[in-house]
Amino acid sequence: MNVALWADFSGGQNPRSCVRFSFGRGFVNRTHNPRETSRMTPSPHHFDQTISRLADVLAHTKRYSFKAPSRLSQDAGVHPASVFRILRGGGNPSFLTVTRITEAIERELGFRIDPRDLIAEGGRFPTPFCCDVTRSQPSLPDAAFDEFGDLKPAFAGIEPGKWVSSRYPRGISSSTNN
Repeated sequence: MNVALWADFSGGQNPRSCVRFSFGRGFVNRTHNPRETSRMTPSPHHFDQTISRLADVLAHTKRYSFKAPSRLSQDAGVHPASVFRILRGGGNPSFLTVTRITEAIERELGFRIDPRDLIAEGGRFPTPFCCDVTRSQPSLPDAAFDEFGDLKPAFAGIEPGKWVSSRYPRGISSSTNN
């Protein structure tokens, strides 16, 4: 019995990466057929980039504005590498890690926050502006200024308190369209 399977390993991003695997008689035959890619649909498991504004929220707290990763990892009961990875914007943290971090920040702030306001797929945060998440005075982040104290071009025209994250001050959709 011969069985053929078409597979796309690029998640729908590269239509030329379609590969045909034929199984039969104890061997696998791998061939590439670009004409067949037009019938393939993008993977339903494609996710947008995970955007973290954890560092911006931590900068609005007294306890975590200094030595944030080590203090937060200790208070949340998570490995410091997990906190560093989230702060750097790498990977997709587990639900448990995000929950523990959120609870530690809630204890410091004294009120509940939505975990999706810390880390969101595609930068779709329920609370649009970072200062509103922490209920702090409207301000601009330290990252808004260069080493001479001048406002960086990315923050031109942005009012204090009306920025989404220090990496994407206007939000991810408008930043990628520039």
